[in-house]
Amino acid sequence: KRRLDEICLERFQQYSRTFIQSWILQGKVSVEGKVVNKAGTPVSEKAVVQIMAEIPKYVCRAGYELEAAIEQLGVNVAGKVALDSGLSTGGFTDCLLQYGASFVYGVDVGYGQVMPAVINVMKEEASLVTLVKPQFEARRSQVGSGGIVRDPMVHQEI
Repeated sequence: KRRLDEICLERFQQYSRTFIQSWILQGKVSVEGKVVNKAGTPVSEKAVVQIMAEIPKYVCRAGYELEAAIEQLGVNVAGKVALDSGLSTGGFTDCLLQYGASFVYGVDVGYGQVMPAVINVMKEEASLVTLVKPQFEARRSQVGSGGIVRDPMVHQEI
């Protein structure tokens, strides 16, 4: 027998450990027809395991954030080459590809290293849409509970 989350990761490789563990905790995973809500539950290798969760549109929340920007700003990324700097899980990349970007370069970078490099390789007629996550740019004292920056002055400063 092995842990339920390990078996799910092996059988449902298209989903992240985070999604699988979340679904287990929410009671959206069944083993042999019975809901199991503990990721560490020992499960037989031969057991029938089902996920009864709504499949997310994007690999992480960042995809939804970029989608909102694309829709609100009317940005057309179809056929474009894009850069996802600070790639992390790949939510922006996932969204860009679903919106028709022809190619996405994914780079995970350190502080202050991307913008000059991007500017140096962009064509004069290139467009740049930048989404900034203030909770990563603000000082710790400026970030509220839940990692949310609520002060409009801090947003403007960033």
